[in-house]
Amino acid sequence: MVNEMASSVPAFYAADAGAEKCLYQVRKTTSEGCDSAASRQTTVSLDNGATGQATFNGAAKINASGVYKDTKRNVEVTW
Repeated sequence: MVNEMASSVPAFYAADAGAEKCLYQVRKTTSEGCDSAASRQTTVSLDNGATGQATFNGAAKINASGVYKDTKRNVEVTW
């Protein structure tokens, strides 16, 4: 249980980083990643090995997930 708690924080931060990157791409109209009409998603890799993925649904909502070791955390952003 302690190991899962220790992995939870990096997984959460990876999900948050993915959501932030996606939100930036959409709000700044970068035409890449989440702002691309073709993909609507982006990924991030953190230095600690955690990874995040975010998807923009086109209706002011982003769903993001982060993974670190065997732990996965999700974040949802609406505006």
